[in-house]
Amino acid sequence: MSKGFLIKGEAISKTFKLKRGWQTFFIKALNKVSFLLPEERILGIAGESGSGKSTLAKILVGLIKPSEGNLIYQGNLLEKGKIQLIFQNPYTSLNPKMRIGRALKEVLYYQGLSSQKGELERIFSLVELPFSLIDRLPSQLSGGQCQRVAIARALASCPSVLILDEPTSNLDVVVSKKIIDNLLKIKQTLKMNYIFISHDLGLLSYITEDLLVIYKGKVVEEGSTPDVLKKPLHPYSQLLVSSAKRDFSLGLEEEDFSDEGCIFKNRCIFKMNICQNQPPLFLKEDRKVACWLYQN
Repeated sequence: MSKGFLIKGEAISKTFKLKRGWQTFFIKALNKVSFLLPEERILGIAGESGSGKSTLAKILVGLIKPSEGNLIYQGNLLEKGKIQLIFQNPYTSLNPKMRIGRALKEVLYYQGLSSQKGELERIFSLVELPFSLIDRLPSQLSGGQCQRVAIARALASCPSVLILDEPTSNLDVVVSKKIIDNLLKIKQTLKMNYIFISHDLGLLSYITEDLLVIYKGKVVEEGSTPDVLKKPLHPYSQLLVSSAKRDFSLGLEEEDFSDEGCIFKNRCIFKMNICQNQPPLFLKEDRKVACWLYQN
């Protein structure tokens, strides 16, 4: 991490207003999330379904605004266009009636870039797609090809950072491996920065260098990926690693998102009286962990 930091998140919070009949609930999807993305690094964000990973991604690309906090890009407030998001399902991000070539030309046009054949061939080559597919519709492509088109479309706008939100979860293992390897090649070629969101710890260990573990909208541990996965410190990180083959879903219960005490206290086997107070991020072995076990 000797290089500078490209993006800095400062206490990002997001609260959603939900209505059930006559009752109104406020769900805090993100609670003062802070992070750093070093230049030319791949940051992983891990957590179970409902932990706030995708909400953070949407805030980063400007699809929704944070309730509190700031995003800093190279010392200035983050502007739209610097980050592009690759969705889990590529078919929902592509116009089903628009041919692949036109979809890419549209992005290049709005960016004021050349849409000549040579530039299109370069983008197709980056994502390892045959140029012969340029006149096809998304419905005429396989899932893997469609995801490569989505990646190509994001790259066409020349972003500094790509956010990949579960980009291979709908693909088979062989196709997923090819796309991940292609993404690693693109990173080396273009000196890209990635934020990779997943609940698949095996995938995160393969592609990411730094890891942020989020539980119910709060960061509970952060550090290098090998350190966090080989020797997790926070009880939730330990549970996540030991239960890597299972996926826990969260109900949107108001009390689950309370600011009172440690957010993991109701599921933690190390629960103590002090856990009724919210722990700060303690520094432990070059990592940060929000757990009272490490206060000393």
